[in-house]
Amino acid sequence: MKMRPTRVSLGVATLSMVLVACSGRPTPPAADTRAASATAMSVGMTVQDLSNQIWSGSCQSLKKLVEAGGGPTYLKQSMLNGARSFIGSQIFWLGVAPLWTVLCLSVLLIARLVVRRANVAWAVFALLMVGYGYLMLRAGRPATISPLLLFAVAGFFWLLLVWLLWKHGALALAVAFFVEFLVEQAPWTLDMSRWYAWRGPFVIAVIAALAFWGFRNALGRQPAFPAGALDG
Repeated sequence: MKMRPTRVSLGVATLSMVLVACSGRPTPPAADTRAASATAMSVGMTVQDLSNQIWSGSCQSLKKLVEAGGGPTYLKQSMLNGARSFIGSQIFWLGVAPLWTVLCLSVLLIARLVVRRANVAWAVFALLMVGYGYLMLRAGRPATISPLLLFAVAGFFWLLLVWLLWKHGALALAVAFFVEFLVEQAPWTLDMSRWYAWRGPFVIAVIAALAFWGFRNALGRQPAFPAGALDG
């Protein structure tokens, strides 16, 4: 019972310090508040997992606020964890790329079994991939962007991948998926003082190594520049 007054005193002292700290900064005038609300702002968020209800609700609330202010509504998930988590995510995408390739081959096989003609099956496969890409872009981009522009971007990207599969096979498609995942998921910045700035050059180095590996395998035992190739 002798310790109770001391605990009460400490509690009152702590509460007083909190109140003083909170009241130390004066409340801005109403005119300043209106001026700040009229200023255009850009909001960026990094979300690790939207399955968390708190994060998901926060993102939805932020999206509504930004839409009400006329700003962009594109929310992008990006990995900003430590170095080991970042390297681990690249290994993860190395495993996801072949799975996506198998999925595309499965869709192509089903289309081939349904239509029973190779050319028609490739056309159906291309339309399905473009439609999927368009829906994915439409779900993440601001509503102010023209749907025709999104369709054109999706068509260019996925038709290029379909052509890559048709012309060069599944390995080329898997490598393309892997490169796309690396470029999309890595944080990019021109400010080298940022703590994550090294990740952009790291991704570029990985892509360059893949390109060099592919170039060397395509050459086989042939020299890159045969004798007389550069002669005028």
